[in-house]
Amino acid sequence: MTRKRARRGLVTAAISVTILPCAPLPVHASGRMSAELSGAITVVGDAAPDRFDVLAYPVDSDNAVARGQVTGDGRFTVAGVAPGRYRLQADTWRGRGFGTLWWPGTHDPAQATVFTVADDGPVAVPTMTVPVGAVEGRITSQGGEPVKRAPVFLDATYGRPGSGPADLERASTGSDGRYRFATVIGGGYKVGTGMRFSDDEDTVVTQWLPGRWVRARADTVAVEAGQTTVVDQRQLPLPRAAVVSGRLTVTGGASATEFAVWPVDHYAWRGPVAADGSFELSPLPPGEYQFSVSSGNAAAWLPGGGLHRPTEWLTIDAGEHRVLDPLHLSVGRISGRLTTRTAGVPPYGAHALLHRVAPDGSTDPAVPLTRQARVADDDGNFDFAAVAPGRYKISVRLRGGPTAKPHQWVPGRRTPTDARVFTVGIGDHLIVPDEVVLPRKP
Repeated sequence: MTRKRARRGLVTAAISVTILPCAPLPVHASGRMSAELSGAITVVGDAAPDRFDVLAYPVDSDNAVARGQVTGDGRFTVAGVAPGRYRLQADTWRGRGFGTLWWPGTHDPAQATVFTVADDGPVAVPTMTVPVGAVEGRITSQGGEPVKRAPVFLDATYGRPGSGPADLERASTGSDGRYRFATVIGGGYKVGTGMRFSDDEDTVVTQWLPGRWVRARADTVAVEAGQTTVVDQRQLPLPRAAVVSGRLTVTGGASATEFAVWPVDHYAWRGPVAADGSFELSPLPPGEYQFSVSSGNAAAWLPGGGLHRPTEWLTIDAGEHRVLDPLHLSVGRISGRLTTRTAGVPPYGAHALLHRVAPDGSTDPAVPLTRQARVADDDGNFDFAAVAPGRYKISVRLRGGPTAKPHQWVPGRRTPTDARVFTVGIGDHLIVPDEVVLPRKP
């Protein structure tokens, strides 16, 4: 998961017995006064303190709201924090290491210290000791020869209930088959090596120490402060392929063929849904999976069949044929047309994207709910053929694709606050009036 947080400095006010102009106190983006948390870490092991960041998490949220980088002398300041209660976490992301640790030195967020931030901060944070070790080893073939350019994965056993390949730290072996993870926060980890499962270079099966195809059954490797843990593996013969199948029914007018089944983090094995709602993924390597059944605009998750990604994972064994629980989706439809002030000329390369409106009316302008909806044809038509019932706003993005910043919001607004809310029910087909693309800002 990529996390980006702006760093806000503390603006100090000049106060005197005489009346002087004074700078405003720092204000959080929410409009509330903000403060900062300051402290230090002590690293035990071969790592510089400035390889770490410190993140502030509200006690009722899994999302960090502020970040501060540790300096070379171990000190840090997390600024721009609104009043509230927070847990702090030391983190080594951005390619500088792997692992996390909560204050005062635990992997369990439930045991973390809670810091209370008031309007009159700053808050002093006690120094925390961060143990750091390393993991290294050698990958060899069945015949004992070194395997070069083999992917090696490192995954923590703490911090989250199950994880997929996107959460793993990755290294690659050299010509001698050796690899090394140089900065790893002390704790329990699992180590695996990837092998190509088919002719497609993206289809990789992971062999976890000591020769397990399922991560949950792998041995746990302990990483300790100042120590290097050696993990060698010899590649096993490839396992037998598995098969996953199931059936989807759709209410609301959309065809089942609008949908596809995606093993999360394994998009190379995408499977289409047939007209009768049946689908099959094969050949599939054994491992742990979550599945998204999606049209790009409406989706459900397996296991569970809910609209939100589950925490549990399905274990698929080598040679197994797993039939998933039947899944039902109820949908509506939104379509429209993008045009320009030159009559009949569509905006080349523009995208229309849906954003779900939360119950409190908020909309995240940076993260659309759906996959991209590219302009459908030369007339500028766009069509969200299968939309989950709910309330939505629509943004328009120009060249640069769906990852670019929104150029405007329907109908012709520059900000999401002023955008129209479209309510979609089961079987509804909402036709959006032609949206004229605004001129580019000077």
